[in-house]
Amino acid sequence: MVELANLVPKQRIESTLWSILVFCYIPLGVLLMLIRIFLTLNYFCMQVVFNCLCTRQNKVRRIFEKIFLFILGVAVNERNEKSFDNSSVVVLNHLSRVDGYFIAALCNLTAAVNLRVTGTLISVLRCLHVDDAPNNSDINSIKELLQVKKPVLVFPEPCPTNGAGLLKFRDWPFNHEFQIQPMVVRMKRPFPISGSTLDSVWWSDLLWSFFCPLTIYDITILPTMRKNKDENSNEFKERIRKSMSSMLDAPCTNYDASDVVEYLKRVRFEERKPQEHLRDYPPSNNTMRMAEQVKDILPHVPIHVIISDVERTKSVDITVTNILEGVVTFVAEEQTMATDTDSKVKVATKVRTPVNLSFSRDPNRRHMTLQERKDEFIAVAKEKYITKHGL
Repeated sequence: MVELANLVPKQRIESTLWSILVFCYIPLGVLLMLIRIFLTLNYFCMQVVFNCLCTRQNKVRRIFEKIFLFILGVAVNERNEKSFDNSSVVVLNHLSRVDGYFIAALCNLTAAVNLRVTGTLISVLRCLHVDDAPNNSDINSIKELLQVKKPVLVFPEPCPTNGAGLLKFRDWPFNHEFQIQPMVVRMKRPFPISGSTLDSVWWSDLLWSFFCPLTIYDITILPTMRKNKDENSNEFKERIRKSMSSMLDAPCTNYDASDVVEYLKRVRFEERKPQEHLRDYPPSNNTMRMAEQVKDILPHVPIHVIISDVERTKSVDITVTNILEGVVTFVAEEQTMATDTDSKVKVATKVRTPVNLSFSRDPNRRHMTLQERKDEFIAVAKEKYITKHGL
């Protein structure tokens, strides 16, 4: 079973040796990136002109597009082209947040992406706006394109990976009686630079693509597939995933979108968690004083989390608010009730019922709820202090 950490990389370059070589390449890479950013504007202008003069299938246009894209640093190598069907929904494994635009242009497809642009730009990018949970209008738009022999590219995986395995596919591409054209892609670069990372965004993936000398998309086209009468949509989806997995020589995993989100939260928490042995200087007395005040109010919050946020906000109130609103993530500490060692006095404390923990949609009510919770925590802290010192 492939670990999620080995499937969704946290860094672009894992090897130290390759990091040194890429560092030496930086001057040339940055120059190449700046030139390609400028040429991208020219590419958009060329596409606008071509849209006015001819169709996407025009052979002269296709030659010019592939030459221009090669200058921008992307090329394609297609295998088993005879298996391709123009009236199919193309499903492809996901390697970066920009491969949909590049592959759509290189292979003359229309990419179904959740991109809210309209007019000329969406035509130039060869895109079709489709929500993560498509509505009937989105499905009808896909059917209209398929009827005129314009294949639609869909990424069934919820996020990009490094190709070491396949995540669970989303359901919607397999629920509408589409003919499916499975394809698998491998990304080849002179440097082992990942196409995407766990928390990257589209523009960072694009800039890294421009930075690399060349990115080759090696695409293998599999035979078209239809759902059998005796199988449901989930069985059809898994049959396609297994065929793609076999061609990629990569396992099918049980990770879905929620697993990736939880993994991202865990990674961000570990990155924010301060390492005491790496601190350049200890917290100041004022920081420690404010952190102890917050700790008295929120005893279940680890002290290192409080210190980290207090150093940033310089305010007890703002730190308490950040913690209560979930801005600061942490793993709660187990709380133990303090006991009087001499057993002379036993104080019974009243157990308070917490105020409503959910936030109202009304901003005024939400603010009142937050203030009530803060007051409640302060009152409980006072009671504990009185109990502890026998006042």
